[in-house]
Amino acid sequence: MKLTTPYEQFVQSIVKPGHDILVQLTPLQASVLHMAVGVSGEAGELLDAVKKHAIYQKQLDFDNVREEAGDILFYLTGLLNELGLTINECMEANVAKLSKRYPQHQYSNAAAIARADKLDMIEEPVALKDDDDLDGVKVERTCRIEDPECESCQ
Repeated sequence: MKLTTPYEQFVQSIVKPGHDILVQLTPLQASVLHMAVGVSGEAGELLDAVKKHAIYQKQLDFDNVREEAGDILFYLTGLLNELGLTINECMEANVAKLSKRYPQHQYSNAAAIARADKLDMIEEPVALKDDDDLDGVKVERTCRIEDPECESCQ
């Protein structure tokens, strides 16, 4: 396939090739990916059912909502099992996070925007100095355009 636009060439220069993904994928990563894609796909189906109700004014199909929610729960439980997590651990972590965000245990736009639960997690970027030891750090060339004016190709 011929890449004709600069954007197509740009994308091609930085996209990770499927073969590289495949050969690096472990069985655990494959299973986790399967479960996460399943959650996402089923969430899309649930969203479609809600969209038809909210946008098209169709009656909400509770049987379909129940079915899609069950499918989401199936994939989510599979994901958690693969990672050695439990639904209770996730619920407890969510309660802790949202209790920081909403200390009065009541929603407000201001608290949602402020995201107090994220304030203690802000990290400053690390600035490297010229004398920092980078021995053993693998640097990969990402550009495949072979353009003499491209900085990555030099």
